Amino acid sequence: MHETSLIEFTLDAVEKKAKSMNIDRVGEICIVAGRLAAVPRLLDKAFDIMKYNRPMFEHAKLTVDCREGEELYIDYFTAEE
Repeated sequence: MHETSLIEFTLDAVEKKAKSMNIDRVGEICIVAGRLAAVPRLLDKAFDIMKYNRPMFEHAKLTVDCREGEELYIDYFTAEE
């Protein structure tokens, strides 16, 4: 399941950027995923598993914006309020 690798990369990238912005907790991550690039429900499951031991993402929510094609990128993330 490559969705796990995609989520791990996403969490690593967001964590690095959030720390550089002095954000301690992430509230939401939105990724754009083409239907040929990943399966949204598997991304959700992988996200729930991969954030388990990462306090920055304890209450974070994943939003997947599904589109046609093969694109896959982090659209945005927000700090936890």
